[in-house]
Amino acid sequence: MEIALLRERLEEAGHLDLPAEGLSMWPLYRPGQRVTIHACAPEHLRVGHVVLFAGRERLVLHRVIACRPGM
Repeated sequence: MEIALLRERLEEAGHLDLPAEGLSMWPLYRPGQRVTIHACAPEHLRVGHVVLFAGRERLVLHRVIACRPGM
């Protein structure tokens, strides 16, 4: 799905439910498992949170491992 459309849906509904793909977040999320995404401001992120971001070619789920000012 196009990233702009996902952003629009996130703003409208306040959350997105998407299926996880791949094994990079195993065992926290298994392929096909539904993941609920909520919008938040960067200053609210903490180590250990899981974030969804737009990579070069796809959306990526990743765990926050460090927080630094200006990131």
